[in-house]
Amino acid sequence: MAGCEDQAVRLWDRAEKTHVQTLHGHTSRVRSIAFDSANSLFATSSEDRTIRLWYGATQRCIGILSDARYRMWSLAFHPDGHLLAGGGEDPALHLWEMNNHYALHVLAGHTDRIRSVAFNCNGDVLATGSEDQTIRIWKSATRECFSTLRGHHGRVWSVAFHPHHDLLASGGDDSVVLLWDIRQGGIQLRSFTGHTARVRCVLFSPDGHLCASGSEDTTVRLWDTETGQCMATLQGHTGRVRSVAFHPQEPLLVSSSEDGTINMWHTQTYQCLNTFEMDHPYAGMNIWAAKGLTDIQKHTLKRLGAVEQAFFERRSKE
Repeated sequence: MAGCEDQAVRLWDRAEKTHVQTLHGHTSRVRSIAFDSANSLFATSSEDRTIRLWYGATQRCIGILSDARYRMWSLAFHPDGHLLAGGGEDPALHLWEMNNHYALHVLAGHTDRIRSVAFNCNGDVLATGSEDQTIRIWKSATRECFSTLRGHHGRVWSVAFHPHHDLLASGGDDSVVLLWDIRQGGIQLRSFTGHTARVRCVLFSPDGHLCASGSEDTTVRLWDTETGQCMATLQGHTGRVRSVAFHPQEPLLVSSSEDGTINMWHTQTYQCLNTFEMDHPYAGMNIWAAKGLTDIQKHTLKRLGAVEQAFFERRSKE
């Protein structure tokens, strides 16, 4: 499943390497997708300032959460599904109670925009990464911030919890992945270095042995969580890597990039098994003289194949 710049959410067939269903509803690019496996739901956030809730079995939209002021850039469900956390343009953390008519709680603490939110495996702790260069750790029951982690030199773009232990990975502007122990006062255990540009996404494998990081240097790196050793550098994208996701049972990892592709990797052989490419319905369309298009609309059209090139008619002289 992928959120796209053409306002749609696409479901892909792994074997056929094509998308099999397109979900419509958002009116601007889709920025985040979060899954609630306990209740067969998933949520999508968009630059149209709405969050849509979808039922997994039918892929039908069953609810819309709107905030006319702020875009949400990251979403995460509590493990039992009773809370949905969101972070975005607002420095505050947003929490929706899914079983209480979507009651909203807004938690202040950060001083700049929130780029990433994540719950730990038990759901009692929530982490947020911000452009204020800090990571805040919150108690989900009391909604109190009990720790602020400082270690990145620049904005924090991604945070992710270990699936079994209270370890947190973070990635930021400084091209480094940091590993933290949040139960010991937020001790920084080690740093994973090797990327040559900002780290946009981090995620642990389901068994916790690997940590994947995607970077604007166009690569994905796989790290040994215990030793910090880089096990592999996965090269294949030609644009910045924006997200990574592990398969829950199989040794597979997918990465999405600004080059318009999704790559599927084997996490033991480190080979690229499949590449899924976005459709380009506007390939070759010249929008240079088009009127009334916003900058965001132009950007989306270009990502779908359009071009913006000045053209001049030359009149022959007789």
